[in-house]
Amino acid sequence: MKKLIVVGIIILLVGMSIPSTGINIDKVSTSSFGGNTLYVGGDGPGNYTRIQDAINASSDGDIVFVYNGTYYERLEINKSLELIGEDRNSTIIDGMNIFIHGWNPLISKNVTICGFTIIAILELQGHGNITITNNNILGYDFRFDLYDQNGLNICSGIGNYIISNNTISGWNDSGMYWWTPSSWMKFTIINNVFSDNKYDGIYIEKDGHIVIGNIFINNYIGLNMADSNECNISGNTFKGNTCGMNLGNCNHNKIYQNNFIKNIRMVRFYLGSYYNNWDSNYWGRPRVLPKAIIGSIGLFIPSWFNIDRTPAKEPYDI
Repeated sequence: MKKLIVVGIIILLVGMSIPSTGINIDKVSTSSFGGNTLYVGGDGPGNYTRIQDAINASSDGDIVFVYNGTYYERLEINKSLELIGEDRNSTIIDGMNIFIHGWNPLISKNVTICGFTIIAILELQGHGNITITNNNILGYDFRFDLYDQNGLNICSGIGNYIISNNTISGWNDSGMYWWTPSSWMKFTIINNVFSDNKYDGIYIEKDGHIVIGNIFINNYIGLNMADSNECNISGNTFKGNTCGMNLGNCNHNKIYQNNFIKNIRMVRFYLGSYYNNWDSNYWGRPRVLPKAIIGSIGLFIPSWFNIDRTPAKEPYDI
């Protein structure tokens, strides 16, 4: 028995003396893909210096885990993988753009980007499911001499895109811009902050999107929607924008339990945006009577109105 106790103590001491690798197992074992993990920026054997080198060496289903540091790179991702940063405030990608694509109609590409400060245009397109979560996506300065910069630049494709828990701010045009839209692409935009973008916090088109729990602050237009029907717009705060929300040719959207606070114009709608359901929104002050929301049949002349019949008496905690 004494020998067993001594052996146990020796094993314990040896285990305690093995140096830590610095890998946070909790952070790198959360993959839903079930592939291998490649590391960037660490000190151990097999670590890559550049993120793109690790992406090139990866296979579909792998994780690329990036340690804290600043990486001056343009990235191209054309396979299914998770790109995970150690810490969203200390793992920085500083480059002109990150391009995620996968146009093969027979192969769905599934990509997750999580845990970075991204000082680059993030361009998403193609067939698949893309998740952008828990990042800072910041407008860069003018060292590239580019204009009309959008933080998230989203092209046509097929799939489901989830944009969640990000801060997207400081862009010269829109924080998030969806161009050449497809009816087969659906968005869930949840719990993000869109702030200090020169034009839109979000510009979005087409039907059936979910925009919940976001904060739009100090943009020209907080949420700008065109040709968008049957969307769920709820639990958002629009504050300090020139225009909180703009709808052009949008109908049958559910717009409820949002805060509209200190925007120069709370809401603007036009070009046939007649039939939207406004309910229980907070309009900058307690209201007893229904709130009339003035719109126009054409572009400029006020000629139509919607009604929020049960406006909230106090702002929601968002």
